[in-house]
Amino acid sequence: MFIPISTLTEKEFFKLIKVIKGLLVSISGSLFDVCKTPASLGALLRCEGLYHSNLATWRRQRNADTLGALEPRKRGPKAKEPDPLVIEMGRLRQENERLQKRLKQAELIIDAQKKISQILGITLETQVQSGKD
Repeated sequence: MFIPISTLTEKEFFKLIKVIKGLLVSISGSLFDVCKTPASLGALLRCEGLYHSNLATWRRQRNADTLGALEPRKRGPKAKEPDPLVIEMGRLRQENERLQKRLKQAELIIDAQKKISQILGITLETQVQSGKD
């Protein structure tokens, strides 16, 4: 079945190219590996219009598993690993803010207790003395 390339979307086109490249590499690798004699290999290379260096490159890539380079790559900037120091600093800042709020609340409570004790005329020494008796 023939499908005009102009009707394919960009994603379909790249998927088709990937399939074609994979087929070419697998077919060429198996065809060239089948050739037992140098004469039959030379005849096949001449028939396909290829050089022996192409064959050597494909074999090297196949053996090194670098044919994965034909896979599409994820586009855009690479995700960065968060710096552990930055994470720790953020956690410490949050803890510092929480402790400052608690300190302000405690200071307000102490100020209120001082004012109440002044209004009622209770001094700290009398509270301590009454607690010892």
